[in-house]
Amino acid sequence: MDNIDYKECEVFSPSSSDTRFKIELNKVPIEWDLENGSFTFFGLDSALFWTDPSLVRVFAPLADEVGRDLFRLLVAHSSSLGTKEDYHSMIGSLGDGFAEGFLAWGKAVSTAGWGVFEMPTYDPVAKVATVIVRNPVELKIQRNLPPEKRWGCPSLQGKIIGIFNHAFSEHCWADDICYYDADTPYVVYQIYGSKKTISEELKNLRKERMLSRERALTCEVERKTEELRRSKEALEDYSRTLEEKVAARTSELETILGLLMAEKEKFKSLAEIDPLTGLYNRRAFFGLSGEILKKYSELDRPITVIMLDVDSFKQINDVYGHSVGDQVLVALSDLIKKTFRGSDVIGRIGGEEFAILCPNSDFVKDRAPLENLRKEIEGFQISAEGHEIKVTVSIGATTGKKTDDLGALIKQADKMLYRAKESGRNCIVSS
Repeated sequence: MDNIDYKECEVFSPSSSDTRFKIELNKVPIEWDLENGSFTFFGLDSALFWTDPSLVRVFAPLADEVGRDLFRLLVAHSSSLGTKEDYHSMIGSLGDGFAEGFLAWGKAVSTAGWGVFEMPTYDPVAKVATVIVRNPVELKIQRNLPPEKRWGCPSLQGKIIGIFNHAFSEHCWADDICYYDADTPYVVYQIYGSKKTISEELKNLRKERMLSRERALTCEVERKTEELRRSKEALEDYSRTLEEKVAARTSELETILGLLMAEKEKFKSLAEIDPLTGLYNRRAFFGLSGEILKKYSELDRPITVIMLDVDSFKQINDVYGHSVGDQVLVALSDLIKKTFRGSDVIGRIGGEEFAILCPNSDFVKDRAPLENLRKEIEGFQISAEGHEIKVTVSIGATTGKKTDDLGALIKQADKMLYRAKESGRNCIVSS
């Protein structure tokens, strides 16, 4: 407190029974209530903050979010409220005339860290004035920010515009020039009569931003419309080339798929779904597959049964835990579901064992789809609980015609799976 003018400072120390600490500095009453943790300035509840980092962390993100221009006007508008009362205090109780009262007011608010106020020029007839504020808190908040992130002193600007509107008895404006990097940072305000008001500038900026957003939205709508038009044309061209092929194939498959989907929906309604993978459980797989096989036994169409087993799955559970093992099974189930058709029946019939029934398919003659699935799983990396896990599968497959013996097909496919395991895993054996 070495720089305090003690002629203008009166201190009231707390007594043993009173936890309040009062001080009057530059005619400003300040009081700390230690018991209640409160602080008042000019009789108003107040609080102390560090300019950096506390206040800069409050204001900098807001300025970035809303934009520098809008942030300045919002702060200036808010700061200008209540300046009528400030003006009347200046001319009524703080000094003989506005100039003296303004500097006395500046001296009072400097006690709160607003800075040191000077008014080198003041001409109420010409409606011009110059105000300099040295070491203002707003500049200290921004001093360590890069130049493009700084927003000036809009709080002081709004306060000065509001006060001088009353002093000049007409609207005025204050241009500010900020000197952030001087030894003692300061801001200079050039005040002059003007038709501009903070409210109107704020209204105009908001209107311009709204128009800008509308223009951008219009351009985006036009661009998307053109994209949709081109996509529609391309789709129409492509659709025309497919119509004949689709019509022929649809006629052939409608009867078979109708029967298959009816049976599939019937069993789905029984809710016999494996809760972990979302696939059919063992009971549902065998029930639905048996019904489909009965219908297919009357048709001269191939039907393939596939058995798939995750290689060395026990090691995954032992090393990483059952939770990670479950996530591996879920990921593999999703991959298997994407590989096969909607008319195929996929089930999890054991811990890490899956079975697939594929009507109208012969994967013994054409093993390419199964080989593609095996390779895709081999190259698939599963992320689970911070671990990156790769697995392989062994696959056994068999194809039959005009048979309703699901057990025999399952047994043969399982035999092929066993041979795949004996052959070193990560391979396909079929018959």
